Amino acid sequence: MLTKRKRKFIFWITIVAFFILAIVVLFYSLGYRIGSKWQIQKTGGIFIQANQSGATVTMDGKKQKNTSLLSQNALIKNVGPGNHEIRVTKNMFYEWYKMFNVSPEIVTAYDVLLIPNKLSVQNIATTTYELTPAYYLSKHTIYQKDIPKPRPVFVGVEKFWQLPQSNTLLVLGEDKTFYINNKKVDESTTTKETLLGLESDVAQILISLLRTKSNLIFDDSQNRVIYWDDHTIGSYWIGELDKMPQWQKTRSILILTLPAKIRNIIAYPDHGDYLLMEMGGEIWALEMDSVNGQNFVPIYQGDNPKFLGKNTNTIFIQDNKQNFSIELP
Repeated sequence: MLTKRKRKFIFWITIVAFFILAIVVLFYSLGYRIGSKWQIQKTGGIFIQANQSGATVTMDGKKQKNTSLLSQNALIKNVGPGNHEIRVTKNMFYEWYKMFNVSPEIVTAYDVLLIPNKLSVQNIATTTYELTPAYYLSKHTIYQKDIPKPRPVFVGVEKFWQLPQSNTLLVLGEDKTFYINNKKVDESTTTKETLLGLESDVAQILISLLRTKSNLIFDDSQNRVIYWDDHTIGSYWIGELDKMPQWQKTRSILILTLPAKIRNIIAYPDHGDYLLMEMGGEIWALEMDSVNGQNFVPIYQGDNPKFLGKNTNTIFIQDNKQNFSIELP
């Protein structure tokens, strides 16, 4: 039989236990955890946006989730601060690997591109429309693809770039002057009004890169330029800083340095953090983020493949005097 004193003791023990449990639940719901050294620490998260559903996401060797059926993503919550090994795998696809540095109260996000071990490669006719670029340079003249034959549109051209967002032509003339279509860019005035609407300091760096780099392209979003020589690939972000990928910390980055010769680069369709690269007898898909593991997988293996063009998620190449289409994931 419980005495009044015992009932009072149990009552207060229950009250204290309730408050302790409430505090624990509150801290847990706010993302606090006990660290490896028994310290209380705030957690972060990892968000995987993949291009495949049903892919397995493991962290530090332990399975966490599968990417969802519709949105093809996965969110890992309550991840302790520090480095974590993330692997994304799916049967018949190359593994994607990265070391993530997780910060408290921040969700670290990545675009995960899973490439099949074997892609569909189709032999196509030489008359396929996409094999001919919309514009090309010959003897300092830009020609536009037309029927029955190409027509000249600009003369006195040293080099040019077709801007992907508008199909506008950015031209560097033999007179060392820039033109947007046929309008002269006055570099002595406010470049924000004359060169792609960029901030003046960004525009000046872009102008320098356009003048000095032999190989340079704009990505499909027109937010960055990618440039390369025989052994090195670099990039400069020209878009607004709040649109820059989370993994990129500065406007200018070194993407890759290789002993092998790099022949050509194009942007990977619909995946702004990746490139396609001609090197040796192969075409590779290349992740631009080189920190903590860089994903780098073969797309095509042949003798001397050459990019001809792309259309949505299909690229067109030439190898051994034959033309092929490759459907990308």
